[in-house]
Amino acid sequence: MNRKASAVWQGGLKDGRGTVSTESGVLSGTAYSFRTRFENEKEIMATGIYRPVDDAVRIAFTELVRWIHADYGLSELDAYELLSKVGKIHLTEMVDPNYVVVASVEKKYLPAKK
Repeated sequence: MNRKASAVWQGGLKDGRGTVSTESGVLSGTAYSFRTRFENEKEIMATGIYRPVDDAVRIAFTELVRWIHADYGLSELDAYELLSKVGKIHLTEMVDPNYVVVASVEKKYLPAKK
């Protein structure tokens, strides 16, 4: 069985964005990037994609700590402490060879952005 897909990438490796489409139509112009951080009006979130699952969790929470330190001015130690109290984790993918974990914290627990 042969399957075909196409991908288009624009920009640099770290800051670029792309789209991917599959012959079956399951993915059609679906956006992708290397960004691991995202947010909505209530939370900031970071992904960890790795195997075993404990490494995926570590990656996701480490990315959140860096984000909180850089954008909200907490020390890394204070960010770790905050996440140990109010951080959430969601295991989203267990079928692929890698686990996908989303770590999040509600913005109400964060200081104002710098």
